[in-house]
Amino acid sequence: MRNPDIALLDRENAVSTHVTPLIASLAQGLVSEELVVVGNRPPPENKTLKETQKLTAHQRLCELIFKAKGERKLVKRIGRDSRYPSIVEVNGEAFQNGDFVLIPKKHSNYKGYYKPSDLLPDSIEDVDSTSTIADYFWFAQVVYCCMNPSPGHFHVHWLQHSTQTMLEELGHPQELFWNDICENVPLGAVIDKVKVYESSKPPENVDEYFVK
Repeated sequence: MRNPDIALLDRENAVSTHVTPLIASLAQGLVSEELVVVGNRPPPENKTLKETQKLTAHQRLCELIFKAKGERKLVKRIGRDSRYPSIVEVNGEAFQNGDFVLIPKKHSNYKGYYKPSDLLPDSIEDVDSTSTIADYFWFAQVVYCCMNPSPGHFHVHWLQHSTQTMLEELGHPQELFWNDICENVPLGAVIDKVKVYESSKPPENVDEYFVK
């Protein structure tokens, strides 16, 4: 007589995994098993659209890395308060309180000036096609800017991308989470702005993010 424990491993004896529509949508592309959806099955992925979005996201990441590798010392303060300016321009781009921004991971602070991180690839060709913005950049919100002591800094409130939490690959690619950490960063470390909405639903534009 065959061992019943081994017989359970046969495909014809296996019990299909039953999941909710939400879990089914999160699991798309991650499991090879045919899941049984309890409720309305989510619409199938538009593979053409997804590939286009991946290509666009990769191009955006390469642009950010190229920008982060360059020199960022051209600072201009705007506003009457010279110590706490309302707006600061870094290399011609304006940043102000409340902006959501991207900051390279593991960047250096050399005498108050931004120094690119060794984590950033030396060449754009070295950027893997599966890499994302969250692999190279932190998300933050500018709380205020202070120009004293020179050369000044941004005080930022950090956010975590969902894939950098315990959710890992199950995290929504557009979802961010607040944490309790604030920090001073060199003015040049703020590379670019991103749009972030306080919402429970992701924006339609895949280049934008949401935080609950």
